[in-house]
Amino acid sequence: MASGVLGTAVSGLMAFQRSLETTAHNISNANTEGYSRQSVTSSARLAQFTGAGYVGQGVDVTNIGRSYNQFLTSQLRSSTSAFGEVNQYKSLTGQIDTFVADPASGLSPVMKDFFSAMNKVANDPSSIAARQEALAASDNMAQRFNTMNSRLQDANTQVASDLTSMTEKVNNYAASIADLNSKITLDMGRSPGGQQPNDLLDQRDLLLSKLSELVDVSVVPQNNGTTSVFIGKGQPLVLDNTSNSLVITGSTVDPKKLDISLKTPGTTQVITDQIAGGSLAGTLRFRDEVLAPAQQNLSNIAETMTAEVNKLHATGFDLDGGTGNDLLAYNAASGKLSVNLTDPRKLAAASTAATLPGDNRNALALANLENSSVAILQNGVATTTTATFQDAYGQIVSKIGTQAQSANISAAAQESLLNNAKSASENLSGVNLDEEAANLIKYQQSYQAAAQMISAAKGMFDSLLGAVR
Repeated sequence: MASGVLGTAVSGLMAFQRSLETTAHNISNANTEGYSRQSVTSSARLAQFTGAGYVGQGVDVTNIGRSYNQFLTSQLRSSTSAFGEVNQYKSLTGQIDTFVADPASGLSPVMKDFFSAMNKVANDPSSIAARQEALAASDNMAQRFNTMNSRLQDANTQVASDLTSMTEKVNNYAASIADLNSKITLDMGRSPGGQQPNDLLDQRDLLLSKLSELVDVSVVPQNNGTTSVFIGKGQPLVLDNTSNSLVITGSTVDPKKLDISLKTPGTTQVITDQIAGGSLAGTLRFRDEVLAPAQQNLSNIAETMTAEVNKLHATGFDLDGGTGNDLLAYNAASGKLSVNLTDPRKLAAASTAATLPGDNRNALALANLENSSVAILQNGVATTTTATFQDAYGQIVSKIGTQAQSANISAAAQESLLNNAKSASENLSGVNLDEEAANLIKYQQSYQAAAQMISAAKGMFDSLLGAVR
């Protein structure tokens, strides 16, 4: 009897020790990112049959598992990816919206000043001061165009840098996941009961969550404990303990544009159009939906402004009776607008040489361009769009503003969904310190009770030895 009681008490002692160790582990990792609460699963040992019935033999720890739900984890990854995309898109679009709509940095004020200055020349075509003011207004307008173009170019450079940085992070996460796959498979192979290495699984899930912040991925668990990760339309990023990588390549369609390709042994496949979710997709959306159109439309306005102003200026005559030269110059390759004239006398305000210096009709025609609808040019070809210069720029501001507002609404909605998913996951997997404190007391008392049983068993054995001496 003493031996049976001792064995039962020892089994309880060992089980409660494992429970105490697991509780301590939970408490220690209460603030560890990605940690899932662990718990001990016990089962009663097979009872021993006696003439009086079955006598229990104690307890065995069958597993130390983690609180985990695959559906909740997948939902959290999906919400993380969706929010990562719209939040990145919102952030980048908001930056562009801020400066294109700002009167201090936008085009509207300087274009208005340009046409107003031309109107002043029309009011007094012989005035050198008015002509100098017109050239200064022209220069201010050109500088503002160039400043805006430079800001958009800087944004494009930043996008390229961000894409490179993000793909490097994706590659690092993929390599780490493949490495963890190898470790998890090895640890599961060591366990005769197929017990899972909880902490390694948590680390892998955390990496998958970090990866989903960058790009949407499909995660497929395998029977051997590994996890396969697919990107785009089923392209493998991680298979077992090997990983492929994303690389930045130049676009074959547009040399100024960067593509994202998946590099596998022997092949490199462009998957830019297949990227979805995460900040990587948000950056690509911003580049293609906001930045590139804004750059193109700004270039169109500068090109059209140059063509229309120079066309009218060429029909006029300057103060010396000469025909008008180009007032503006636009370099499509660099996106730079400049003023071609420096001498105020060369401003062609007159419509004929015979009526100098009081003729103002050509200056008036230049001033009236402000309210004229013109065909907007693109790469030297007239488009189907006709608008005034202010309206053309207003369309840029309005479109970006609408995109920014839509992004704000989408980001707020996705953030709410993400918070709900986080809350559901935290309720299941998070460590509750109050609960762990209660468990600590419970297992401590149970451990002490089991120790008392060992003491009782020792006393019974000593009594038995004393009886037979």
